[in-house]
Amino acid sequence: MKFLFKNRIFLLFFLSFIFPCVMNAQEDVNPDMQCFSEIDILLEPFNGNNNDFDLVVKTDKSIYYDQDLLHIILHSEIDCYFAVYHLDVDNKMQVIYPNRFESGTNFLKAGMDRVIPENTYYLLHAPFGEERILVYASNQPIDIREEEFSPKAITGEYLAAPDAIWNGGDGDRSFSENRKRATSQASYTIIPGGNNLY
Repeated sequence: MKFLFKNRIFLLFFLSFIFPCVMNAQEDVNPDMQCFSEIDILLEPFNGNNNDFDLVVKTDKSIYYDQDLLHIILHSEIDCYFAVYHLDVDNKMQVIYPNRFESGTNFLKAGMDRVIPENTYYLLHAPFGEERILVYASNQPIDIREEEFSPKAITGEYLAAPDAIWNGGDGDRSFSENRKRATSQASYTIIPGGNNLY
């Protein structure tokens, strides 16, 4: 009886703690889910649904610790030129490859994996959370504007801008009939911890 009594007390304590959490689950979860859904909607140009050729981007890990190095793997079924965008935890995006000093290095050979960066490294650190790699590729050279190298908050207007490269604003529009385009994205999470010293 004593054991049963203790278990009932524990059960009541447990339910008194859990019940409010369950009742408030709708309030606690929905804002985050809504925020995630809104981001996914905003990033629709990078979902790959309208690709003219197969393009794959992935990272070497899905979870990274503070001070880990990030490597990005690209693969395309055709020869193409590409631009890699980084979307941070604050929902700001910028071109990270090619960078200002390595223009002309963004060619991807058909059927071959390419790992970037090649002559530098991407060191991950706080703030922690989910980040994304967004890739736009074209069978024709891409004209990346100077402002794309600086972080910019993502908005519907920014991503829907007709002069954005992922919307066909890359290079000479006279080549648009022959242009093939593709997009892809990958996500990863940065968490505290790790013992790496770089």
